[in-house]
Amino acid sequence: MKNSLSERLKFYRKSLGLTQEQVASAIGVNRSTYTYYEKGSSSPNLASLMQLSSLFGVEYSDLIGENDNVLRVAQSDPFESVEDMIPFNTLTKMEKDLLCRFRVLSDAQKIEMLKNMGIEKYQTEDVDE
Repeated sequence: MKNSLSERLKFYRKSLGLTQEQVASAIGVNRSTYTYYEKGSSSPNLASLMQLSSLFGVEYSDLIGENDNVLRVAQSDPFESVEDMIPFNTLTKMEKDLLCRFRVLSDAQKIEMLKNMGIEKYQTEDVDE
């Protein structure tokens, strides 16, 4: 497998079971724009790369290929127990869209969103744990 940015974007997206539309929507670009990123016709700007790194759950340096000899599989945070795990590919499109959008929010925005949903137990320092 070549380790171009376009191939890494496609690899990480597919490893999470996301569509190009879901990724594009989460980072605020048109689907066609994201498609160009995966085809290598154009490249995302720095802000989009940072959002993609966050969305895919990978280090920025891995996403852009600074560590070309390492291609890590995108992973969610570890769960307390195996029983708590829900395979991402079993989620509905709506659930995937919600998680994609949540993942690229700032910590303050995440806390605010959780509060709006009636989930008050998290503080800003808890968001990235």
